Amino acid sequence: MLTSVFGFYFPDWRDFTFAIALSHFITLVVTPFFPESPSFLYARNRSKEGREILQKFSDRTNKSLDSKFLDELEAEINEKNLSGDKKEEVKNLTILDLFSHRLLAKNAMIVAFGFFSAVLSYYGMSFNVSSLSGDLYLNNSINGFMEIISYIVVMTLMEYCGRRWCSGGLMFFGGIFSILCATFQLIGLVNGARWLSFAGKFAVSGALCSIYIFAGELFPTEIRSTGIGFGSMVGRLGGFMSPFIIQIQNKVLVYAIFGLFGVLGGGFLFLLPEVKV
Repeated sequence: MLTSVFGFYFPDWRDFTFAIALSHFITLVVTPFFPESPSFLYARNRSKEGREILQKFSDRTNKSLDSKFLDELEAEINEKNLSGDKKEEVKNLTILDLFSHRLLAKNAMIVAFGFFSAVLSYYGMSFNVSSLSGDLYLNNSINGFMEIISYIVVMTLMEYCGRRWCSGGLMFFGGIFSILCATFQLIGLVNGARWLSFAGKFAVSGALCSIYIFAGELFPTEIRSTGIGFGSMVGRLGGFMSPFIIQIQNKVLVYAIFGLFGVLGGGFLFLLPEVKV
């Protein structure tokens, strides 16, 4: 949404890029006010600082802090540090281990295709907002607003519908909205196509958000980061392709392509097992 404001006041791409870059300096101001990670402090044998931060979290959320558990945790950490025990040797797993078992390989390929479809449609609908009817800056702002709302909805939807139905369902409906958008453009209902594009962006944004959580809970702990990384890497290919797809002169075909991948990606995600939370 902020890019619409910057784009309105800085129409030249150089000024626009410079303004966007300057906005990131805000992080230098606010970063010192963020607390350090308690897990990082405990890992560095700074138990006192870690306990203080956890106590602050507990006070702010009106939750009781289990002091007995923290005492046992700190005692165990101190015992290991004093004894000088070496960490258990952990086998380093690679991306090839994702394909060492048939079921694991199937899940990895479906997750990767899900990432590809979600990222392709997400960036495609974001970049293609200029082809919609109406004001460009307003359309881009609505696109951003839809994305914010989708994140809020996904947080609730995942708890009630489950990870699989949330990820697969949102991606599937995102594809349906894109196909309907293409249909409306074909018959000349440009304003209806505009709002269907916004609905598609809402669904695809939610799918892309939830698939990260779904994939993280789907893979075993030992290879979780590798599985998510593999899916995200394949997803970047979709982001790479989306600017070339929107260069197609036939805008009906553009949204049809996004819709096809959305429907296929959502359909394949339904083949994955639901995770228990």
